[in-house]
Amino acid sequence: MKIQFPFLTVLLLSYASLSNAAAPKPEGLLLRGFESQGLVNRRGYEAVENGVITTIRLDATSEIDSTRTAADIAPDIAWYRSRGQKYLAYTHFGQITPYFAGGTAPEAALRVNVEGTTTTEINITNSLAMAAAIAAASAYVDAGVDGIEYDIHGAPGGMGSFDADSLAAFNTWLTVTKAYSDTKLTEVFGQAIAADSFDYRQYLEDKGVTTSSYYASNTNESAHFRLWRAFNNYRERETTNTLIEAVNAYAEQELGREIEFYFNRYGFFHTPASRWDSIDLSSGNLGETWFEGVTWNYEDGHTLEPVFRAGLKSFDKRFESWNQPPNTSTAVQSVYLASNIANNGVADWRDDYPDTAPIARLAYRFQDQLDLQPTSEVGIFYPQATLEHNVGLATGNDAMIGGQHYWYLGLAYLMADLNINYDVAFAADDLARSDTFSAVDVADYALVIAAETIQVTDNQFAQLIEYVSDGGKLLIIGANVLRYDELGNDMSSSRGNGALDYQTLFNTVGSQTIGSGSIQVISLDTWASTMYTAKANAASVLSSTLAAIQSGVSDALPTGIPAVSSSAEKVRVLRYTDSGGDASDVYHLLNHDFNASGSTVTTHTNFDLTLPTPTTFTGALVASYATSADDDPVTLTITTNTDGSLTVTIPTLEYWGILRIGSAISAEPFPNIAPIAELVGLFDYEVYNSTEDRNLYLRAADDSGLASITFWYQQYDTASSSWG
Repeated sequence: MKIQFPFLTVLLLSYASLSNAAAPKPEGLLLRGFESQGLVNRRGYEAVENGVITTIRLDATSEIDSTRTAADIAPDIAWYRSRGQKYLAYTHFGQITPYFAGGTAPEAALRVNVEGTTTTEINITNSLAMAAAIAAASAYVDAGVDGIEYDIHGAPGGMGSFDADSLAAFNTWLTVTKAYSDTKLTEVFGQAIAADSFDYRQYLEDKGVTTSSYYASNTNESAHFRLWRAFNNYRERETTNTLIEAVNAYAEQELGREIEFYFNRYGFFHTPASRWDSIDLSSGNLGETWFEGVTWNYEDGHTLEPVFRAGLKSFDKRFESWNQPPNTSTAVQSVYLASNIANNGVADWRDDYPDTAPIARLAYRFQDQLDLQPTSEVGIFYPQATLEHNVGLATGNDAMIGGQHYWYLGLAYLMADLNINYDVAFAADDLARSDTFSAVDVADYALVIAAETIQVTDNQFAQLIEYVSDGGKLLIIGANVLRYDELGNDMSSSRGNGALDYQTLFNTVGSQTIGSGSIQVISLDTWASTMYTAKANAASVLSSTLAAIQSGVSDALPTGIPAVSSSAEKVRVLRYTDSGGDASDVYHLLNHDFNASGSTVTTHTNFDLTLPTPTTFTGALVASYATSADDDPVTLTITTNTDGSLTVTIPTLEYWGILRIGSAISAEPFPNIAPIAELVGLFDYEVYNSTEDRNLYLRAADDSGLASITFWYQQYDTASSSWG
């Protein structure tokens, strides 16, 4: 396979001087067609037959490799795009080997482990590996893709590479980029650091650290290893930026447009910290959301809502899950699909669950009610320093590469149980990412919750105190919240406010006034992590414990929270504002009222929904409600209550309903889907010219059924070398 290297010399020369560049962000309905039958259904016959229009196809024509070139897959990609579908290629950095000179990765481009041994894994931070990665991605540009999704293989991960260039770069990062003083470095490493000769690999090896364990000598909890982890996160940002900027320069040149970039970085419970390294650079987030050792009780509320909402407020980035709940019932799969869409996620319509087609059709017809601005009454404080913690958490979770955030997942599930809409206020660790967190970021929330967030920067502590002083309420759950800095130093002696010391403010149940606001500690127990456990393994937490947690939080809520209430059980109500339109409020109603096995939901009828009046909408209020792509929205009666809130009666809710308060929902009828057809290549063209009979197979589909199929053919005249 001959590989071309577009503008490679220029890229290598400019590698260190590229400015930050973000890949384009997708908008609107992101509904991916997923085939259970592989190549048999790559074109999406089941989608057409079920009346589903998908907007994204991924890897539907396979990857470029030694037998398939960009030119080979380009016609298929053009076909998908001609049907209004965005085409995303699938690949990973392990597939860049053919793009090295000679088709083999040189030793310099491979990772070196902590024992000093060169492995067979690609070190993408190496400039030769990056050049090969750029060339590989550029081949997909040549094929005309709209974007590339990278799987986890070959990504910066684990302990990183201990090659000479990386070790030297670490020293420079410590002394120049971070500008740590000699005193600070001696404090962290326990010895003087010579920037031109310090060998961190040898330093770790002397402590007994091996590839299989970084726990020796409590290395996992050390400040020096936390810095090494941050350095690797920082380098991932560098490599991501370089890849995106270089390839999109080529895409602009060849296609007249940029392409999207996505990287599998998990993000649920498995190594969730990886998601944040380059979130502002990539087009969106994606990741595996499978479980190890626990049952995915989706029917018990173990949903992906926290994962979808995490990146929306701070980065306006949407998440794509690569996995499904194991419960295959139509009820679970329908609510799962609806929830992913309603939470502004990237959703899959899968042909192995054809009965979920009504959900996909509802989304397509009323897609103007999707991808709107979340409107929330609570901010969840999400510090990267706690996510990447090197101080052990109260739940017994060790400090580990990739981090943990059970405290966030559980708190988000608690908010969902209480039907509270929440945003996530991300706060960078000031190591891999600059800490720009400000009181302004959370000023619009009447309540900010910090649950088990034990490590924060000095700036974040100060900004939260300012938020409270300005009239906000900070709700504390768990012991030692805000106690340690990003490197694990105990800062309790300086983290008080006036006469109120740390112990009084944060480690004593009760409420304290600061300025015109307050800090309230409602429990020193791990209520947030407990709520996660309750969802991940429902039998492990007593219902009385859950009720006590819900009651304890509810009693501490300011007036007006939650803003939405439903008379029906287990209806999750998500609130958005059409800020790009007329400022109407849009609500997505999700029915989680499953039976014990998750095989069905209880369809709710004629239940009341009480909600706030739209804040900035002007004009006569209309309430319109849609539950089916085949029916027009219905207009509901609005009752204005004495407190200014509104009440509407929802006529029916099976899985998902869309309610708009302000202007009416308008949408064209569901469009007709163009039929598709192709010959199935089950015969050999070389022998087809014989007189022997042959069976010719044709596959075709249409959403309205097929009344007839017309087949054209030509006969080749060998005498004239022409087709008749």
